[in-house]
Order: sequence, then structure tokens, then C-alpha cells
Amino acid sequence: MSDGKVHLGKVVRLIKRGEDIPHDLMNLTINEITDTYSCESRRIAASQISESAGKYLESWALLNFISAKSSEEEIRDIIETRKILVSRLTVILPAIIEIFEIDDVNDISSATHQIYDCAGEYPAIERSQFSSQQRKKAVKGIKSIIQLAEQLDGALDEASRHIDIEFNHHKDAIARFYETEQELRHIESFRRELMALRFVSRLTLYRDSVCQRSFYVGDNKAKTHVVECAYRLALQFGTPVLKTTPGSEFSNLCSLIYELGTGIPHESLAGAINKFARSPERQEVDEEEKTHRYENSDEGIADYESDNFAALKSRIKSLGAEEEFWQSMLSSQSWDKNSIQQISNRMLDVIEQKQAALKEHGPFLIWGSQMSRSTFAEWREESERHENKILSLAIELGQKVRSRAD
Repeated sequence: MSDGKVHLGKVVRLIKRGEDIPHDLMNLTINEITDTYSCESRRIAASQISESAGKYLESWALLNFISAKSSEEEIRDIIETRKILVSRLTVILPAIIEIFEIDDVNDISSATHQIYDCAGEYPAIERSQFSSQQRKKAVKGIKSIIQLAEQLDGALDEASRHIDIEFNHHKDAIARFYETEQELRHIESFRRELMALRFVSRLTLYRDSVCQRSFYVGDNKAKTHVVECAYRLALQFGTPVLKTTPGSEFSNLCSLIYELGTGIPHESLAGAINKFARSPERQEVDEEEKTHRYENSDEGIADYESDNFAALKSRIKSLGAEEEFWQSMLSSQSWDKNSIQQISNRMLDVIEQKQAALKEHGPFLIWGSQMSRSTFAEWREESERHENKILSLAIELGQKVRSRAD
């Protein structure tokens, strides 16, 4: 992946000259924008198996392809979807850039990344269930975790002494094989983690009951998804203004993003735009944008930098709110002994953090990295070693799977 956005720079120059964008260049640009630092070596490894896979697979799918975890059909679908999106983007991207009135490469990169993600997600959102159905399914699954954790803990209480010797031999062998520290812990440690899992499942349901967003479920409002993407981008670049009038620039932007995701041109999203304009989701986006703009404005930065303890004050305030949450949860109902212990531990942890924060003294470094160059270099080398090991294992596994298939 090029750090300088070389391919995107070529695309921008073609857009400014009004020339067509070649398909291969647009595909390289999407890889350049969306790939992480580890993707270059993964694309090389994938290309040795299939040139098409190395070129067109999404970054998240590369390792699954190399290790043969994904089926040929799944890989083929991902590649075909990418090819279609890239072909549409070569035609649609110039019109979207013109609406935003941007020419900075970083701005164009950000816009392209967001509309590409939005369009790629559209089919899955359209096929999904209503949010109420997904929420009901999620709650049912969380309750199952609680019930099964209790059952497994009971079974371990009854029979773990019969398997603990073999378990210890096995975890030692696993650690030797991977040449790592113990990945599997003692059965009693596992039981404590199991009870922690049960508790956090109850905690998730409690947060949901008091209207905190403890878990997210999607919905099938795919057109609303497009409108929200368009609105976030419009706020980011200051244009176009959200108007519910058919034929407005905002309406045209939504139509172009929709066309990128579906292939259907000139679709009116007037209904979805009207609903979003009056929705709580728009209010949330507006509040997020206000906070973001202030924090990144000259005034916001000046206020932050003028108060050497600004970050500390914010952290103390957040810890105070968290302490109130745990106190409220503890008194909200009659909890079992294990849950009371877990809640108390969390509350004491927050109190200790707050007390430690109140005793901290400045000055503090602001807007500066405290990582030395040597430390950063060591971290980077370790990351590269870790990535090389993962990739080597994936290649070896994929070779074994494919040889058995042959």
C-alpha cells in the first residue's frame, strides 16, 4: 500500500481533466484507500494462488482465502461484487466529487472510502430482518449465554475433577506446539471467566433496559443507510445542504450513492430523505458533528491547550458518571451473590481510578507522542514478525486444505 496515495492522485488528475478512469486504476485506488499495512504481503501471497483474488479481494477476505477458510463460491462472490462496484465507481465518483466541491487528495480519499463502504454494505442491509426482529434474536441469544453458562458451571462443579489431569497435559502440549505462554488456563480460572461471561451478559441486558446502547442490531432500512452516509459527508464537507426537495443537490448525492450500491440510476429517495430529516438519528449525527467541529476548531484546540488538566478533568467526570451507574445498578434489583460481587468489584475499580486521577499532578504532554523512536521501531518490528507468522501459518494451512481437495 502506498503511503502517498499514488493511484488516487492519478485518479484525481483524470477527474480534473474530465477524462475516463480506467477500471484497473480505480481498483488499485480502492486497495490503496482501504488496505491496512499488512495487506501488501497478503495480496502478494493471494496472487500466487490466484491473480484475480490478489487484485480484487477485499482486505478482510485475504487471509480467509489464503488459508482456504472461505469456500470458492464465497471468494467468487466477493470478487464479482468488487468488480461491479469498481466499474460503477469509475463513472459515479467524478459526479460525487463535483457535488462536494473538493480537490484535496485526503478529502477525496475520505469521501471515496465512505461511499464505497456504504455501497458495499447496501445489499446485506437490504436482505436483513427488521431491527425489532434482530433485537429479539439478540436478547434471546444473550439469555441463552446466561443459562448455558450456569449449566456448564454446575457440570464443572460436579465433574471437573475427572478431567482436570488430562486438561493440564493438553494445555501444556498446546503451549509447546505454538511456542507461546499458556493460552489455556486451569479449569478453575476458566470457571471464573465463565461466571464473568454470565455477568457481562446480564450487564448487557441491564444497560439495554436503562436505554444505554449496550449492543447494536442492524435493520433493513437500506435507503436510510444511504441518506445517513450522504448527510455525514455533507456535514464533513459543508455541502450540499440537506433538502427534501426532489432534484436538489442532496437528493442527487443520495441517488448517486444508491446507484453505486444497486446499479439503479436516477432513483428518488425522497421518502427516506424526509424520514431521516425528522429522525432522532439525524439529531445524534448533528450533536456528534457539533462536538467534533468544536474540538477541532481553533477555539476548541486553544481551550484544550490552555488548560493543562483538561484531559484529566474529562476523565474524572467520566469516572464519576460510571460510579453512579454501578451504584444505580446495584440498588436496582435483588442480584445473586456472584453478580453483587462483580458489580462491587467494578464499582471499587472505578473509585480507585478516580482517586488516583484526583492525586495526579501535571504538567501533562498535550498533542505529542510519548513513544520514543526506538520504542516505535521495536513495536513495528514485533508487529511485522507477528504478521509474518500469521501469514506463514495461513499459507501452510491453505496448501494442506487445497492438496486434500485435489
